[in-house]
Amino acid sequence: MRKPTFFLILLLLSVAGIAAGEPPGREDLQRRVEADYGKVSGLWEHHEYAEAVKILEGLAALPGLDELGNARSTILYNLGCGYSLLGETDRALDALRGAVDAGYSDAEGLRNDPDLEPVRSDPRFASLLEQAKAEQRRWDSPVFRAPYRENLSEDDKIAGLARVWAEVKYGFVHFGRVPRLDWDRVCFEALPEVRASRSTADYYRVLKKICARLEDGHTTVHVPDELFSRMYSRPAIETRRIDGRVYVVGVLDDALSEQGVRPGLEILGVDGVPVEEYARTRVAPYHSASSPQGAEAGTYTYYLLCGDAGTNVDLDLRDEAGAVSSVSLPRSFHRVQSFREPYAFRVIPGGIGYLAVNTFGNRALVAAFDSLFTAVGETDALVIDLRRNAGGDGDVAYALLGHLTDEPFKTVQGKVRRYDPFHRTRGRAQDWMKLPPMDWPPADGGWYSKPVAVLIGSRTGSAAEDFCAAFAAMKRGPLIGSATAGTTGQPLTFPLPGGGTGLVCVYHATAPDGSEFIGTGIQPTVPVRTSIEDVRAGRDPGLEAALRILRD
Repeated sequence: MRKPTFFLILLLLSVAGIAAGEPPGREDLQRRVEADYGKVSGLWEHHEYAEAVKILEGLAALPGLDELGNARSTILYNLGCGYSLLGETDRALDALRGAVDAGYSDAEGLRNDPDLEPVRSDPRFASLLEQAKAEQRRWDSPVFRAPYRENLSEDDKIAGLARVWAEVKYGFVHFGRVPRLDWDRVCFEALPEVRASRSTADYYRVLKKICARLEDGHTTVHVPDELFSRMYSRPAIETRRIDGRVYVVGVLDDALSEQGVRPGLEILGVDGVPVEEYARTRVAPYHSASSPQGAEAGTYTYYLLCGDAGTNVDLDLRDEAGAVSSVSLPRSFHRVQSFREPYAFRVIPGGIGYLAVNTFGNRALVAAFDSLFTAVGETDALVIDLRRNAGGDGDVAYALLGHLTDEPFKTVQGKVRRYDPFHRTRGRAQDWMKLPPMDWPPADGGWYSKPVAVLIGSRTGSAAEDFCAAFAAMKRGPLIGSATAGTTGQPLTFPLPGGGTGLVCVYHATAPDGSEFIGTGIQPTVPVRTSIEDVRAGRDPGLEAALRILRD
């Protein structure tokens, strides 16, 4: 069975529970899906394939499926898997043929899905696989997979630029946020820079710079693995812009502390360049962000001091008394995000639990949350700290949220573009397909019913914002801190010459009630500002505010 991602589930959960007959409207299909497809997933987990197949047969017969994206192909694929497991080879292959004819092109899924092992030796399966491969090549040709070289050929570079241009033009959902941007012109004017680039690293900087013009944190380019340590290594310190000045706010290596590097030192210059000029000219143009606070976090916290692992960065520093000094720090830290563990839990005196969840990008966290809430349940209140959490998988975020309620809760909702070349001949190239919020079930095994507060900030993004949007809609507790990064959605990923990856946001997410937060961030219910005096004194005003509220 195809295990859909969260956003594919939103499509699938839009087609069930409707009797055959008069075709319902698209929104009716979307509203009345949840129960039937949820039953299919539950039956599959318990190996009750015959019952699951009956439901899938009903879904496949529904009118109007073609209005819902890839719903038909996915249902037919899962139906083929069910028939395969029941030993009905002919019906399995017929369903799979229908799925491929309807656009299913995941050749790797066909080749490796264990549910299809009973039919894989049939000669007809090989022809299905070839058809899926052909469809897949239409969207992902090997021509864009040139291997890494220190300097790609000019043809490879132009091909990669064309790929970025096309994927953005036909999939990007936030052109409305940059109404004056002429994307065709941006890419056309980048051609001389692409041709003039003298290395693959320089070429990827050009791609990153044009993507940054789209002002979206989920639309960017990731460099090849061979370049990562050469472009994104940094000294083992944390930096932040506070009240218009840039400071060291954390030291991650004891050796640097012994050299006198400590939180609270102001950074005046980087490699002999005033820090603001350095940030404006050498960092900000290559960083994609959706909001001012997200851009500031990216420029001054994530990427300010990044460079080659084999080099040092020279900093001009000023201490609290005004004394200026210089230090040369090795770029020995090889992660852009500075957390050491994906999560940490402790109990603060007074019986309040503190759970820092630094990423939702690790699916092993779902099982960790299940076991962790045994200890969490013994506390009197809980602080969840998402201030370092830049996102990951929405399913993981909702798995944590499912421990905080005993009833289903609403997830984010949104829309995707639907390009229509026929309608384009009549002056209308696209419309929108709406994806309603999903009712996410509570976690099994009881729930945490005591007070909860969530800490947020400008580095809280993507799936962490999905968590915050749903948490706010639940009215489960306060959001404390500063506005989040204002960037979430589903990126489409695609390969680029040299081994890099392009990302284009193809899902315009909104809060469960439909309100916008892309570009502005989710606002705290309790705003808290951190000053440089707090940093120097080792105070955490956000956590202190959360503890006061929970104790009251």
